[in-house]
Amino acid sequence: MKVNNRKEIKKRCFFSIILMVISLGYATAGFFVRNQPVLLFLFLPFSAVLLLISVRNLLRLRYFDYEHSGEVLTVKYYSLLSFGRILPALEVPKQKIVSHSIRKKRKTCYLNLLIKTGNGKDKKFRFRLTGLSREQIEKIRSSFKG
Repeated sequence: MKVNNRKEIKKRCFFSIILMVISLGYATAGFFVRNQPVLLFLFLPFSAVLLLISVRNLLRLRYFDYEHSGEVLTVKYYSLLSFGRILPALEVPKQKIVSHSIRKKRKTCYLNLLIKTGNGKDKKFRFRLTGLSREQIEKIRSSFKG
């Protein structure tokens, strides 16, 4: 079973780029109203805040691929700025998974995994499930039950 968030991340990326263009438009409009300082102080801070929000959103966007074949669990992240490089990748047999949980904090869901390593210690992994629908999150939950 495969689950990913590519469609939603593409939409969010497009929205962030539009937000960046709008913020740059407000900044250029602020320079055209230089002779009116009240409007200048309205345009420039507003455009700076919009620009910071859009850049922050672009830096935090990541594709998330989850694959569970029944025997092996694979989780991969692809950053928009990494140009195809896989960031943290986890590939582990199902027998090594000690516990799992999907928790929601604010608006974001997190997949928490506790995995037994080769030397007998447990290691925690936490993956942000940004842009997944409720159905996709339920698919992830049901993949651990079987």
